[in-house]
Amino acid sequence: ATITNPGTPLSGSVTLSGTGADAVGLASMRFEYRLNGSAGAWSTACTDTSPPSPFSCSWGTTAVADGSYELRSVAVDQAGNARASTTVAARIVDNNGPVVSVTGPAQVRGTTNTITTTVTDASAVTSVVIRRRATGSTGAQTTICTDNTGPAYTCTWNVSALADGSSWELTAVATDALGRSTTSAIYTSVVNSTGPTGTDVQSTNGGTNDRLDSGDRVIFSFSAQIAPASILPGWNGTSTAIRVRV
Repeated sequence: ATITNPGTPLSGSVTLSGTGADAVGLASMRFEYRLNGSAGAWSTACTDTSPPSPFSCSWGTTAVADGSYELRSVAVDQAGNARASTTVAARIVDNNGPVVSVTGPAQVRGTTNTITTTVTDASAVTSVVIRRRATGSTGAQTTICTDNTGPAYTCTWNVSALADGSSWELTAVATDALGRSTTSAIYTSVVNSTGPTGTDVQSTNGGTNDRLDSGDRVIFSFSAQIAPASILPGWNGTSTAIRVRV
């Protein structure tokens, strides 16, 4: 038995074909698949029961998950004996567009902010276009950049001309080798070009008046979210014991 390499990537209905020979004649040829590199059982893609050789039939690849597969043919003779062909490996099934998301940053400033994305696809990704528009607006998006290189698709965003405090919706459009495109969910990024300022200080008494004791609180409010390590080196924001001198 032999199988003809169907190429890669594969999508939709794919014709699988092969040849076979037997001293008493062939009854059918079955085409099978399994995940590439797997030691698991083979599944039937389709069967041609109309000899003589060559044989062919149609495999509906939408019935399987996107991924990399091994393919083979199995020739069956008139006595029911079967023999498999050599394997054609790493045939990519890709019936869906890429999965893409923008992953950061949540705050930007200055001229060199790196927008990061996560992109996966069964076949190769050919490009990722990163776009922006003002949060809540309905206008057209503006392209920040296009990355054709991968595998980490990123973009440098210069926000020096944007208003401090302005909020922006970021999306990424990924296109794979079959021309399928997917647009990510909206990721919100805020321009924060100036340092934080203190806005309020409040205290509450949790115990005895005129004494510092358990439950007393002092709350410092700032104009923006503060990096914990900028207040106490090595602090990540979790509950931490401190000493207060008054």
